[in-house]
Amino acid sequence: MARARSLSSTGAGTRRRLATRSLAIRPRPGRPLNKKQQAFNRLVAAIERLRARLDADRRRFDAALVFHGQHVRPRVERVIATRKDLVRALRPFLDDRRLKRSDKQELRTMLAEQLGEVLRGHAELDDDLRALFEELQGASMAELEQEEMDEARAAMEDIFADMGLEVDLSDLHSGMSEEDVAVKAAAIFEDLRRQADEAQSRIPPGRRTSTRHIHEDERVRHLEELRKTNIGAIYRRLAKVLHPDLEPDPDSRQRKSALMQELTAAYASKDLHTLLKLELEWIHREESDQARMTDEKLEAYSQLLRDQVADLEAEAAALPYSPRYLPLVQEVGPFGISLQLDGETEARRLDEVAVSLSATLTHLKTERALQEVREAIQVHRRARQMPF
Repeated sequence: MARARSLSSTGAGTRRRLATRSLAIRPRPGRPLNKKQQAFNRLVAAIERLRARLDADRRRFDAALVFHGQHVRPRVERVIATRKDLVRALRPFLDDRRLKRSDKQELRTMLAEQLGEVLRGHAELDDDLRALFEELQGASMAELEQEEMDEARAAMEDIFADMGLEVDLSDLHSGMSEEDVAVKAAAIFEDLRRQADEAQSRIPPGRRTSTRHIHEDERVRHLEELRKTNIGAIYRRLAKVLHPDLEPDPDSRQRKSALMQELTAAYASKDLHTLLKLELEWIHREESDQARMTDEKLEAYSQLLRDQVADLEAEAAALPYSPRYLPLVQEVGPFGISLQLDGETEARRLDEVAVSLSATLTHLKTERALQEVREAIQVHRRARQMPF
């Protein structure tokens, strides 16, 4: 009979071993693994790989978020403030009679682009700059935002329609906060996943009138019952071993309390991988894997593990859409999201932009201001006319 282990005999290293020990079934001398055991091992490896990827991505995203707050965002705000000052310094030249009409038109384009960069930096325009932007664009901010949103929504709907997917974008509107947009993006992702699952479930299984198909249906029902029964049985066995009220030692009781919380969470979410690891660590330590896992159990467990693999894949794909990482978002489109994870490179780029803008602003305060504007207009015109 399998022997339950004493918590006090394991020490603090138990959780570390639980995190690193694999559930993979090991072959025994003269008894190679069969196909069901091999399939089980592949699923276990996939779950462990996906969990490691999720942990690594979270650490990477969180580190980038901290760096962004400490080093990138202050530079963004510095660049935004300098752009605003530059626009204000250039604004009087729109009425300067010494500039040709074509140069003034080019200057209008330059100012509109600079204000557009300010808006892309998630900054509000001051009243004077807002009025200038509306004058340059020939429309109010509300009208421009709604037009941009309508164009983006129409483009996304066309792409989804071409893919045979129905996505409700009707509640996308101008004036939405960044958090609202991120939440909507996550909802769209979940809706696409649901449609994919429904499409898969609509694949006709074929006629089920033969004895073989009837037996197959019975086998599927039996496996489903077995999955539910085994998850409950594992939970009950572990609850008896890990219940903190039965532990007299205060330190051991505290560790058991933490493990009991992990057990309860795993049971509630049908996290078979964690349940089996706890079972292996606390109940079946002395029992061989092959003796513990019958083919019938393996088949039932494998289906649950497949579901976990699908859930983890969806969780990994949805992670960049979390509102938590909104400050890192560079671009959101129908084909995915781009996060700014190389903060050091971005910080250096922003430093260079700030130096360039500051130098231009300084020159505009000298006697060469008009010449500086003319040179800037010529550079901008040539850059705009260059083929890409």
